[in-house]
Amino acid sequence: MKDIFASPARALVAGLVVSAAMLLIAIGYGGTDVRGLVSFLVRWLHIVAAIVWLGMIWFVNFIQLVAVAETDQPARAAIMKHIVPRVAATFRQASNWTVLSGVVLLFTSGYLGGKLMFCAPVFVPTMRNALLWTGTLGAMAMYMFVHMMIWPGLRIVLGMEPADTDKIAAARVRVATYARWNLVLAVPVTVAMVAAAHLY
Repeated sequence: MKDIFASPARALVAGLVVSAAMLLIAIGYGGTDVRGLVSFLVRWLHIVAAIVWLGMIWFVNFIQLVAVAETDQPARAAIMKHIVPRVAATFRQASNWTVLSGVVLLFTSGYLGGKLMFCAPVFVPTMRNALLWTGTLGAMAMYMFVHMMIWPGLRIVLGMEPADTDKIAAARVRVATYARWNLVLAVPVTVAMVAAAHLY
């Protein structure tokens, strides 16, 4: 049992094993169809990836940027060396998986290509449709901020690209600004997505 908690990877695998066992029992007793199972698994992946991405947005804004601003130079250098690259890699990959699974989910849920996926047209209430597409557009803006503004700026800040002092300072401002934009959009995007799934 102690070995399970020796690393986060092992703890995650243990959680996945328990989840798979739970799902297999539920399917064994309740049954399901292949399309329903695939849609569920894609939705699960989408939710988990979004949780990680949103968690990184909150962490960056309320912990990482505050810590970098408040610490002295040696501590700041340690944060930039050991924490920021891991956070950057995590939120980039989480954003990729969130968007990819979200696109697949649009098809498996009938928002796109309903006639191809289902025997009959899928009826989606107008307000539900509007909420989902509003959330989708907001999420795509967040995704572009991550890959077109934050990550290129971080590459400069982390010394992965040569730059002078002025360019590094400008990159820091850009990273912080678009991290804040991601935070601003994270709230209404989450509200729109959850409302589209559960309000109607």
